[in-house]
Amino acid sequence: CGRSSGTMRPSLCHVPFLLLLLLHVVIARPFFPLPSKTSNEEKKPIQTFRPYNIAHRGSNGEIPEETSAAYLRAIEEGADFIETDILASKDGALICFHDVTLDDTTDISGRKEFANRRRTYEVEWANVTGWFVVDFTLEELKTLKVKQRYSFRDQQYNGMWLCP
Repeated sequence: CGRSSGTMRPSLCHVPFLLLLLLHVVIARPFFPLPSKTSNEEKKPIQTFRPYNIAHRGSNGEIPEETSAAYLRAIEEGADFIETDILASKDGALICFHDVTLDDTTDISGRKEFANRRRTYEVEWANVTGWFVVDFTLEELKTLKVKQRYSFRDQQYNGMWLCP
């Protein structure tokens, strides 16, 4: 499988791979039927007798958002669903975190070891300055303590949990 002469043609090296992929799809389909092809007896009707209780970022009115404690409290309070946000760290780890910056919901501004990481990026067509999740590894993020975003929310839990 050498280099091509610059044209965008599939190489003959790809043919065995494509045949194996096709064989896999043909053989695997009966074992894993599409959801629309399963019998109606397995389907449960959608719940309509009451509104859904969706916990936005957990129970964030009481406990700092996007923490395991906020998720657990939401479950205790009867949440049907928990809406979360997913971001990637510098090393590609996925974390539950809402903002692209760490400024409003962590103790990052008081951490001298991270002072030189403050950056300005364009976010949704506006320049934003702060400490960005994408500039930190998962190990570094796990050293930050979370806090409530707004002063009108319960502040007693600030600093009790580490960043997710």
